[in-house]
Amino acid sequence: MGAALGSSLPIAIFALGKLVVFGVLGRAFDPPTSFALGAYLAALALAVWGVFVRRRWVTTRKFDVVVHGLPPEFDGYRVAQLSDLHIGGFTPPRWGKAWAEISNAASPNLVVVTGDMVSSGVDFHGDIAHVIGSLRADDGVFVSMGNHDYFGDGEPLITLLRSKGAVVLRNEGRTVTRGDASLFVAGVDDTWTRRADLARALEGRMPGVFTLLLAHDPALFPAAAQRGANLVLSGHTHGGQVALPFFPKFLSLGKLAHRFHLGLYRDGNSTLYVHPGLGTTGPPIRLGVAPEIAILTLRAA
Repeated sequence: MGAALGSSLPIAIFALGKLVVFGVLGRAFDPPTSFALGAYLAALALAVWGVFVRRRWVTTRKFDVVVHGLPPEFDGYRVAQLSDLHIGGFTPPRWGKAWAEISNAASPNLVVVTGDMVSSGVDFHGDIAHVIGSLRADDGVFVSMGNHDYFGDGEPLITLLRSKGAVVLRNEGRTVTRGDASLFVAGVDDTWTRRADLARALEGRMPGVFTLLLAHDPALFPAAAQRGANLVLSGHTHGGQVALPFFPKFLSLGKLAHRFHLGLYRDGNSTLYVHPGLGTTGPPIRLGVAPEIAILTLRAA
């Protein structure tokens, strides 16, 4: 099916171009054969790149995130974030195993998976649990659920993940300590299926403790900031999957649909990072938006 998509995309792109010209000129436009062939080959090259190369070519992005309220004991704390694996027909489990190896090689203090591990259904639950179970970090692996995780029965997946040692946070949190300092890691459940309860997810934290919130849907960021979440890690948007190369935050399909669609955002003393995801939904293509494993090093403001 991926090959079929690769051959049909250039035809669709070329046809769309002719339609636009018809709308401007008010008449049909038949370009010279050489021009048509060149346009077709260029579109074909883009489709092949997006389907067979870019979506498989994972980047490891390492960067510092300056956050307010971080205790000195956690300065330099490394968090590996994976998101939107979408393991299924277009994203084989072996890719997930390779992503886990990349994350493990970075020796993070904490690993978080911010939802949409599933493409749809339940057929790949065992493979997904194996991938998540192979992740390693000093303070463990924490998971929040996404909307695709419930495109089928999500409960068996949660049971499998927990049996592999992952901490699945469903409107709840856990405390991680360094000496006398604490970091509260909370996770909110899926917004699309109305399982999300932000107040409940944060109610277990001690007053003033630094809070790291896992929220698959970045639309929760303003409400999380109001409730004092210091750092929110999200996914969901895939960065649009198709964007302007080198400048995906400024022009992408994701920007048309989401206020927070890619990268870092600030709201007062709160910070959001929207992960571009690893897998794909809809057309299995990425252009201008690389799949990513993010290694965030927390720095005290």
